[in-house]
Amino acid sequence: MDRGLMRNVGKGARPPVGSPGRLTVSLRVTILTALVSLLVVTVSVVLWHSYRRNAETLLELSEMMMEQVARVVVLKADGHLNPAATLVEATSRALIEHTAFLASAETIDALGIKMLKSHSQLTMLNLGDEQGNFLMVKRMADGSFATKTIDRTVEPATVTWEYRDLDGRTVRVEESAEVEYDPRTRPWYMGAKETGGIYWTDLYVFFTDGKPGISVAYPLTAADGTFVGVMGLDVELAELSEFLAGLRMRDEGVALIADGAGKVVAHPDLARLVEREDEGFEAVSVEELGDEALTAAFEEHERTGSNRFVVETKGRRHIVSFTPAQGSFHTDGRIVVLIPEDVFLGAAKAARREAALISLAILFVAVIFAAMLSCSISRPMRRLTHEAERISHLDLAGDMPTGSFIKEVWLMSEAMSAMKAGLRAFGRYVPAALVRRLIETGEEARVGG
Repeated sequence: MDRGLMRNVGKGARPPVGSPGRLTVSLRVTILTALVSLLVVTVSVVLWHSYRRNAETLLELSEMMMEQVARVVVLKADGHLNPAATLVEATSRALIEHTAFLASAETIDALGIKMLKSHSQLTMLNLGDEQGNFLMVKRMADGSFATKTIDRTVEPATVTWEYRDLDGRTVRVEESAEVEYDPRTRPWYMGAKETGGIYWTDLYVFFTDGKPGISVAYPLTAADGTFVGVMGLDVELAELSEFLAGLRMRDEGVALIADGAGKVVAHPDLARLVEREDEGFEAVSVEELGDEALTAAFEEHERTGSNRFVVETKGRRHIVSFTPAQGSFHTDGRIVVLIPEDVFLGAAKAARREAALISLAILFVAVIFAAMLSCSISRPMRRLTHEAERISHLDLAGDMPTGSFIKEVWLMSEAMSAMKAGLRAFGRYVPAALVRRLIETGEEARVGG
């Protein structure tokens, strides 16, 4: 061999076949990683999209349901309160001919009992005039009726109680000269006198019953338009609380009615609406209910003015709906519906968990399949690589491995078989040691030496 060839052999030696100069990854790992990554991304996107769409749908349904609940409560409140306003106005107009109502006390008494019997939410009829005379018809706790009359046309003024049994017969009459009550100082009287029309009081607790209620009043005028007095009706609100308790609000969901001052008008738990004070009973505020979610909801509503939002307390989210009830209460009333978010999204979250478990099972099977597939591709490729290594050292003995079902691998195997056959023929004319040295150095063969 000439010296030029020897010099070339000493210079440009390259790494042998099978020892690449940079970091590489096997075909098996590449195929397995690609398939698994594709599956993971696909499953994640499908799960996320499915949950998001389901959650959006369920939340839309929750808004519709809460609106329906609020609408039902509004209708119930209207049906509970509006008859009182209609009755008090119509009766006041009918009493124009009886402005000296004490003279017609028996007639008004009978009318009052009829009104209270026909409307279970009405508990009391009040009639007062500018002289401080007063007539009251009251439903008692046992369903009987009693009439209270204050007569200031005599000296001294007298107060008379007439008690009846369930059949309407008078069973007892009490009379006293100790008159402390004056209708002219009561909110229902002063409000109707000032407004000159229908007047609703704020929420308060009836002194004798200890239950929350509201009064509606209308001014009584003489034929010449002179203001004479005021007629009022007391409306007990316990029936609204009983109605709210009957609503099917699952899993700590609650619907309540509150007035503009934050006092609770109606709540499913009637016993929580009244607290005892030194001088009687007092209606409770929302904060005094001790429900952190409700308190947070009212604070958020006052802060933002929003009627639809979500509050979170103690790591639990609640969907909240505020609906004005001005048509019923005329006092900036609000119907509040609060339901834990999980009531609506629990099904979607459960479906997501089930889908995730199914996806993991599918992913496990897919990984096994991907591993088998990658092996079926990489194994013959490794055999071909090994065979190419042998060929690079002019080890041409034996036949090429076969058995792959992949067309490209089979064609490569056939091509290498043909190359081996050609090299065997070439080896008959060129010494194998020289060819091996040329392959190792990476030099092209040329004439010389």
